[in-house]
Amino acid sequence: MSKSVSYSTEGEGQNTAPHAILKHATARAHTELEARADWDMVLSSKEAYANLLQRLLFLNEAADQSLDRWLGGSVAWLHERRNAAWIREDLRHFNSGPASHDSCFSTTGATLEHVNSRAAAVGVLYVMEGSSLGAMVIAQRLNVDLELTATSGAKYFCGYGHNTRKIWKRTVSTIDAVLSQEQLIDEAITSANETFDLHRELLEDCAHA
Repeated sequence: MSKSVSYSTEGEGQNTAPHAILKHATARAHTELEARADWDMVLSSKEAYANLLQRLLFLNEAADQSLDRWLGGSVAWLHERRNAAWIREDLRHFNSGPASHDSCFSTTGATLEHVNSRAAAVGVLYVMEGSSLGAMVIAQRLNVDLELTATSGAKYFCGYGHNTRKIWKRTVSTIDAVLSQEQLIDEAITSANETFDLHRELLEDCAHA
């Protein structure tokens, strides 16, 4: 049985805060993602881990472009977030570049097609930044099982280190500021659910590689 690793988007706050509503409304998609993730297999060797990174690269490149397009001019800290460049740096440690797009993860293109507004971009931000919380647990396994650190192939999963929860609070503040109306919250929920589904498909693809 695979060890449980949370690809978490946890947050704190009142139930009526937009980020709390977003968490509740996407809980099913989040749970389905965790249920499909075979982390024992994905982290069983450096080769399997590099395979995961290759697939994550495509999704993160698409997410980065969508976030830059819709939030780049209004979210000052966006350029500081962990992104596809961190994955490329990890892949260089394994002398590995991205795999063929068609062969590994063809769901995304240059951008995420479901992101067509600032609110939808916030849904993506919620999932991508929230995953940094669960990534802390994965980083521990990478260190113990594969002897990888932030400077030796695990920068993306090590993420923000001891600043992770501080930065998550900054993300929550951005979510709550942008999602100021019910319609905007609904757009973000739809986008976040679709982004969770893309992560699930990615992990399933790794399992069948």
